[in-house]
Amino acid sequence: MENEIRIDNQVKIALVKSVKILNKLKCDYVLVGALVRDILFSLGGVEAKALTKDIDLAFAIESWELFQEIKNTFLNNEDFHKAKEPHRVLYKTPKMKFSIPVDLLPFGGVTDKKENISWPPDQDIIMSVIGYKEAFKYAESVKLEKNFSVKMASVDALIVLKLFAWRDRNDKTNKDAIDIDEIFKYIDNIDSNIINELFDEHQDLTSENFDFKVALVGVIGRRIFKILEKNTIEQLKKLLTFELEKKYESKLVVSISNEQTLETRYNQLNAILTALDG
Repeated sequence: MENEIRIDNQVKIALVKSVKILNKLKCDYVLVGALVRDILFSLGGVEAKALTKDIDLAFAIESWELFQEIKNTFLNNEDFHKAKEPHRVLYKTPKMKFSIPVDLLPFGGVTDKKENISWPPDQDIIMSVIGYKEAFKYAESVKLEKNFSVKMASVDALIVLKLFAWRDRNDKTNKDAIDIDEIFKYIDNIDSNIINELFDEHQDLTSENFDFKVALVGVIGRRIFKILEKNTIEQLKKLLTFELEKKYESKLVVSISNEQTLETRYNQLNAILTALDG
């Protein structure tokens, strides 16, 4: 990939410092969230509407005590500061006017059977981390700058995470829907291999008068099926089935569409759902 990665410069500095802390702790991680979108868009030559100021780093741990040790290591660095949220630290140097949120997102031994985590000490804040395990397992290494790479979610995993994020917070924000729409729109830009993969390995998706953008997402759907564990597949099928039964009145379909793209976005989501049947 020849395109230079264009992300907010302060975010890049904060990301490098955060990853160096995790590397020093020998804590394997995966970058998730909107910053992955920005990096994918940049590598694909797509200009993002707005660059994110947030960093989301997920990692597998066996206990909350270990999470607290990791968080304390960040806070022992003079550039990281405590936040109100239990999963967050704030990156801010004396010269910066605004802080950059760095979310530390644990999964693994601290999750329940539904892939939720309940934050101590009161367990009153519940967060879904479904899909993080697979995003971690199939993470891709991307060179951020000379001699420094980060591990981040693939485009397939990012779509899964964004769909679950939409499920969990669409009443509070529309940003996940916007991201899904943009990823579907530019899928052939941000995934350099997908067109060849479509015509070489998935010719059944290219029947007469096929919709190119729908077929590409169909390829993504088949990849998703291969990487997801059974429980994650079932939860994603449940979400998509519930929404697509309402067809063009689906809140999900409407939120990722406009009048011109409504049918295409419905068909793209349906292509993922179809692929989840194997």
